[in-house]
Amino acid sequence: MKKEFLKADYKNDSGKAEQYVNKGTEACGSLTCYKYQIIDPDKPNDEGFLWFDNSSYLLRRISSKDSNGTTAEMTFRYESVNITEPTPVKETVN
Repeated sequence: MKKEFLKADYKNDSGKAEQYVNKGTEACGSLTCYKYQIIDPDKPNDEGFLWFDNSSYLLRRISSKDSNGTTAEMTFRYESVNITEPTPVKETVN
């Protein structure tokens, strides 16, 4: 996931394993979320967290803070999707 969101920050990835530390639960909006700290051994002064809701386990929030104090926050929202058949429908013959 990190390479998709922060490609510029991780292009010299050394291949060392990151650690994910369970920090318990915390409110995220009207939901209760599991909070995990991300520890990158190559960047010991950086701070990152992930929040997953405790009912559907969907990612709800990401935050990061680098050694310069620059912070980034992303909040995710999932909504219902309705798909309807387009009209008019033209039948094809093989």
